[in-house]
Amino acid sequence: MTAPRDELTGAAALGVSGLAAFGFLAIAAHALGAAGFAAIGALWALVFLTGASLATPLEIELARRVGAARGRSDSYADDVRAGIALAIVAGTIAVVLAVTLGPWLDGLLFGGQAGFSLAGAVAFAGLMVGAAVRGTYAGGGRMTMWGTYLLADGGSRFIVALVAAAILPIVGAFAIALAVGPWIAVAMASPALRSVVRGAHDELRSRVLSLARSTATLAVGATAASALTYVGAVLLPALVRAPDPQVGSYIAALTVARLPLFLFSPLIAISVPRIAFAFEHRALHDARVAALLTLGVAAAMAIAVMIGGFGAGSGALALLFGADFAVSAASLVALSLASAGWLVATAAGATAVAAGRARLVAGGWCLAAGIAAMVAIIPGTDPFARTDLAIVAGAGTAAVATLVASFVAFGWPATRAHPVAALEDRGISGTMPGNAAAAAPRLRVRYVYDALYPEMNGGAERRYHELATRLATTCDVDYVTWTFGGGAAVRHRDGVTYRGVGPAPEFYGPDGKRRVREAIAFAWRLIPALLRDRVDVLDVSATPTIPLYGAWFAAKLTRTPLVVTWHEFWGEHWHAYLPKSRGVATVARTLESLSRRLGDRLVAVSPFTAARLGSGSWISKLTISANGVAVDEIAGVSPSPEGIDLVYLGRLIDEKRVDLLLGAVAILARTDPGVRCLVIGDGPERARLETLSARLAVSENVSFAGRLPTNEVHAALRAASILVLPSAREGYGIVVVEAQAAGAVPIVTTGPATAAPSLVREGIDGFVVEPTPEAIAAAAGRLLGDPSRLAAMRAAGAESARAASWDAVAADMLVVYRAAARQLAVVAAPAPIPQPAGQAT
Repeated sequence: MTAPRDELTGAAALGVSGLAAFGFLAIAAHALGAAGFAAIGALWALVFLTGASLATPLEIELARRVGAARGRSDSYADDVRAGIALAIVAGTIAVVLAVTLGPWLDGLLFGGQAGFSLAGAVAFAGLMVGAAVRGTYAGGGRMTMWGTYLLADGGSRFIVALVAAAILPIVGAFAIALAVGPWIAVAMASPALRSVVRGAHDELRSRVLSLARSTATLAVGATAASALTYVGAVLLPALVRAPDPQVGSYIAALTVARLPLFLFSPLIAISVPRIAFAFEHRALHDARVAALLTLGVAAAMAIAVMIGGFGAGSGALALLFGADFAVSAASLVALSLASAGWLVATAAGATAVAAGRARLVAGGWCLAAGIAAMVAIIPGTDPFARTDLAIVAGAGTAAVATLVASFVAFGWPATRAHPVAALEDRGISGTMPGNAAAAAPRLRVRYVYDALYPEMNGGAERRYHELATRLATTCDVDYVTWTFGGGAAVRHRDGVTYRGVGPAPEFYGPDGKRRVREAIAFAWRLIPALLRDRVDVLDVSATPTIPLYGAWFAAKLTRTPLVVTWHEFWGEHWHAYLPKSRGVATVARTLESLSRRLGDRLVAVSPFTAARLGSGSWISKLTISANGVAVDEIAGVSPSPEGIDLVYLGRLIDEKRVDLLLGAVAILARTDPGVRCLVIGDGPERARLETLSARLAVSENVSFAGRLPTNEVHAALRAASILVLPSAREGYGIVVVEAQAAGAVPIVTTGPATAAPSLVREGIDGFVVEPTPEAIAAAAGRLLGDPSRLAAMRAAGAESARAASWDAVAADMLVVYRAAARQLAVVAAPAPIPQPAGQAT
């Protein structure tokens, strides 16, 4: 792997600066001894823990913004001013806090050394301003100047420490050296920035706030990473609470353990920008080679560190810091293991960040920091043993988590096609004008839903069935769901591969409500199923909500574009659905509301559902794609020989309000005892509805057919005069359009959670009535008593249905899927950064 001279210069400066920092600590240790060094070591750790948590993210974000501004114009002064202003604000806050809390902090961390907190705050303020300087240099591509600043920072601190050791070898002198070092570097860099920051900017406040928000996002992972590498140096002084030679020795040993990170940082400074550049240009092979080299060097250094730490750690500590510095054999082992873990985690995290997986890396560091914190607070344990366990647990977790992030980012093992490489190889990137989409390579589309047609007969199941079978002629389509009816987990039907995640459980409880545990079980089984192989795009139902979160997590790990189809949005309806479980309803409503932000593309099956989703950041990703109807298939079925006046088609659950239909039949039967009603469908309400039918004395008028094959359903619709859909909740109401195509006039009821009324032209091809038996009976009676009007409305309904075609819906969704796949293929890599968040200083 080669690097331009400017990159090499910056990387070399970073390495020298790290060694200078190590030299500062070694000089302080020799001058002060183990007891005196404890306070300086704790101050050092606190300064650079906060610096790496906040200053490094500021540098990275400012470098990105300056680089982007330079790509558009020659002016980037506004971003630089905002960065320096934010740094000054953060530094001022630190100084104020140090003055306010100084006595308490000095006693807690620095053995009562007065003024140490203030020295740390001054040093932190200098690091923040210095981060703005470095970010400006890095964003402008001036890596030589970036390296010069680092040399000035580390070198000045080293020189001041030498002077202090020779003239005034007291603890306070080294605290002053630590505080003034960053400011000396800032003063040396200020002439180069003077022309940039000169002048005023009217929107400085808004730019500072914007920069602060962006920096805060990066700071989460950086804080966790820094806490892990510096935890021992801060934790022990807080636990022991007094100057102690053992504490000073331990911090010195921790410094030696971090030395490999200083030596490793130049390779990170070179490899991260090159990996990011390779990803930006979709050169996945080059990115993998650079990442493997980085990980290989880290692994080799980790092995060397463990061997050296086990065999020569105590001797190296005494040689570098002095004969009175000594730690236990257990601590040497722990520090060696932790150093190896930090090396691997830093390398793996850096490669994953460069490949666009910053959030996943941040999550790994946060998990590791949380585990370390839990170990650190175990009561009744020796402080040194507690610290050993904390840093080993944290470093090991960080190494595993960041390796997972790196493997996900690069699609390892290489035998599995990475999404970016697959799209690039198969030509799905770029724009496809006109009819070019028809000649494009086969897209791999995966549907995810816990229900399946014809085993279940809801609108969402019908939509996915129709789309999957139609797109299977031009795409590779599979469908992840439960395994229904026993048999093999993987089955093929109509060109679609169906993958079961397990035997289908009971969907509804005794109360007729969907079981929460079914949704949780499906989400749990779904994640490994989606991680097993990769596709070009996922289409996942937004309902039930819990599996959507599982699919979203798997899509993030595999870098798969996620299309979320909203068949309906419940909102406040959750409380009506679960009136006796307000807590559960509130949680469900909250999860549903938050899930609107998930997905690269959102599809609503009706304008009604789109409107119920409300306004928010998701609006820009939302497309309306209404359901269709198989007009020709329905027209090709002969009507049932027996006449049917009223028909209901759907699940028998309380939300469908089939009891209103039975009440309407009872009213109609008073004047027409021969009125016939057919109820098609099954569900937990069936027994109650049959009992109600008997109580209303309409058992002779109403037939419960249960679930029927598709052709028999269409035959019944063809034979029926009227479809009644009294449902309180419909995201679309596909049965309404099917009824119109079959010649049955729909009567639907009003309600705040149903889209069915929007499918009916009142009085032309259907009726919209109040949800009462009397209103349904009145509308049905008008039609049944006026054959000419019934015929006219049937003809109007057939005309409306012809406008809805599953073929057209499938063509629209293919455009959505290809757009989502192209978006992934051309996604921009993060801006090259000289030093990733979490890198030890």
